[in-house]
Amino acid sequence: MNFRAYTAEFVGTFALIFVGVGAIAGASIPLALSLSQAWQLAVLGAAIAWLVVRRHGVVSVLVLAGLLGVAAALAGLPPSR
Repeated sequence: MNFRAYTAEFVGTFALIFVGVGAIAGASIPLALSLSQAWQLAVLGAAIAWLVVRRHGVVSVLVLAGLLGVAAALAGLPPSR
């Protein structure tokens, strides 16, 4: 490969990384700021622990968080405002 090809590949990779970071931040920051109940923060903390400490996959975290949310709703805990 020549210099132009390397430069084009670098610029393309760089752009994709920043687009990905922007999309994640653009979705996660407003969602995190909308948490208004203590049980929601507990579910978020459990999900973070499941991902980081236990090193489990994202799909199992989503299923677990969904089940915890359903259990909280059935227990009569208030939803978000």
